[in-house]
Amino acid sequence: MTHALYLEAAGEYLEKGGQSRGSYLVLNPDGEKPCAELGEDWKFLLNEEDALVNKKILEIYLDEEGNVQKKWVDIRPIPQQDIWFEIIWNCYMNDEIIE
Repeated sequence: MTHALYLEAAGEYLEKGGQSRGSYLVLNPDGEKPCAELGEDWKFLLNEEDALVNKKILEIYLDEEGNVQKKWVDIRPIPQQDIWFEIIWNCYMNDEIIE
């Protein structure tokens, strides 16, 4: 069931114009290759900064009848707590880790 919902979420992401991000690669012949050694089939694009998928989070679940429900909701702010993942991810997103 989890696998089926994950595939539903991926399809919804692509339908909303989602491109490559993080560990998710969406091949696109109009994009760029990440390195010269890879063939032309490896071209991809990243999401535009103002893309819907960058401003919203997809909540997906099964309702009482077993139907897939999808809802795009606003991104919640990063907690102010000293939680390891959120701090490292925020540093990465602000180009503070890799120079």
